[in-house]
Amino acid sequence: MITFSRVQPAIACAIILSAFIAWGLANIPDYGKAIYENAQAVDYDKYSDQTGFPAGQGYEELTSYDEIIEAERNYKIVVDVTEMVSTELYKDILGEQYYSKKFAKYNNANITGGVGTFYLAKLKNGDRVLVFIDDRVFTIPESGIVELPVASTKKMDKMSAVNKLGEITGLSDEQLYYYVDTAGKWRESQDGQMIKNRALIISCIEFILGSVVLSILFIFLEKRGEKNNGIQ
Repeated sequence: MITFSRVQPAIACAIILSAFIAWGLANIPDYGKAIYENAQAVDYDKYSDQTGFPAGQGYEELTSYDEIIEAERNYKIVVDVTEMVSTELYKDILGEQYYSKKFAKYNNANITGGVGTFYLAKLKNGDRVLVFIDDRVFTIPESGIVELPVASTKKMDKMSAVNKLGEITGLSDEQLYYYVDTAGKWRESQDGQMIKNRALIISCIEFILGSVVLSILFIFLEKRGEKNNGIQ
């Protein structure tokens, strides 16, 4: 007969392994892409900030950096994907924390509001501009012209980020004080909250079922090992 003291390590191992798998299921899959693809486009509303939503009708398309830094309401931009380059600098979508490691995009990002990427893009008049994209939600095609989600102009709030981007892009500080935000408010919407809900539900189900199934498996393997070794 297997005593509790001999069963406990098997169960503990099952719980630990299930926790790792649950963490992976909560953070690694891009649940937001399918949700965003089915999200309804929103039309322009001068009284509401709709940054990050799929763009509907009425948004002015801005084509120069001067227009962007003067913009006070939502707008849209259209860029050539082949002219877009990741700066490999990342930021909390709903916060102010910056990251230089891509791992930040997968560390609890599905359940804490997400982490976006700064890209360097070229506008229609040739100006280069920083664009902040929730690229775990919005699918950037491999080539061609793409209309980005509803945009707004934001000011860079940390000088250290400006300095880092200056090293990466070669742009002057003046060119980096403002960026185009295409992520923002959508993550706070009902659709955006579905990412967190889906990640938590899937990971919790896996953790419970995984713990049970792995416990049974590990106990079975332990018993078989003891039997093979002649332990009664």
